[in-house]
Amino acid sequence: MYAFCKVKNIGSETATYCGQELTVGQEYQIQDFERVRWASDDAVLNAITNDLLQVGGGSQWLVSYSEQLDLLRSDTMPEKDSSNKEMVHQTSCPFGYITGWFGQGDDINYPHMVGDGVRLICDHAVSDSSPLEVVADLNIKENGTYIHEGFLDCLGAINDYVHAEVIPVITPSEAGSDTYFNNYNGVIVPAAGDGTLVVNPADMKPVEVFMDPNTKKTPAAYWNFDYDEEQHTFSNPTAAPLGDGKYNLFASDDVPTIFPKRFWHALPMLGNTSKWLQSADAVPLGSNMRIRCYFYTHGDDHAWHAALTVAFHRQRLI
Repeated sequence: MYAFCKVKNIGSETATYCGQELTVGQEYQIQDFERVRWASDDAVLNAITNDLLQVGGGSQWLVSYSEQLDLLRSDTMPEKDSSNKEMVHQTSCPFGYITGWFGQGDDINYPHMVGDGVRLICDHAVSDSSPLEVVADLNIKENGTYIHEGFLDCLGAINDYVHAEVIPVITPSEAGSDTYFNNYNGVIVPAAGDGTLVVNPADMKPVEVFMDPNTKKTPAAYWNFDYDEEQHTFSNPTAAPLGDGKYNLFASDDVPTIFPKRFWHALPMLGNTSKWLQSADAVPLGSNMRIRCYFYTHGDDHAWHAALTVAFHRQRLI
């Protein structure tokens, strides 16, 4: 686990670092999954040495540049309170986030919308097709989101079951020749003019990757993009052929190497019951990730109902 680290905008105007907008005097705790990005970002490092951004740990704000940079890059210093006692957190919710329970996705036509999207429910009538696929999108780029745990309610179920998973939004593509894109096991990777995939940059759906909080390793990512926070658009795709980028593009949503993947697998339902799908973990979701559920009817056809509620840690709940 990284040492506790926070930053504060001590400049004279609002500024954005690593996609996080900070008004004058605003503080922000850097999460483990984004620590590497902040510690290696030139704009952040320059802002520290030019007295525009200040780094602190616990209740202290550091003064010397060397101490600030050391803390930003450190992964050994325990978090302590004002009495110098080590602090222990009993929640998976990151600092600055709020826990909320959602039975629906977000309306992605409005990037700042929370909720008002597809509901995570199944109302199966006799003769309806099975499985029922439900896909809910989330406005993650504008509202940092961790997935935590879930709840499942059912009515009239007879060993019916549900899959639930996180999948990427697919970037449309088609076969071609002598292009700058290839399909590698469902991931769109750069090619040097000898590619076999045609991709329209206007159709790209960048999926942000994060460091695994357990291994402190970041999955390979083959693209970088600029993001316009006012227009809510990605632009200027540039290749990262060594896998050291910040985003991936997917030609398929069935890519076993992405994380997270299926988190509920053939979860059974029986009668009129409720289940708390408890977890102590929280996993960050990236831009253009979505939740997909498959509801399956088991045995002889019958009417039944189910509803999923997912606990998220989010920067905003409204």
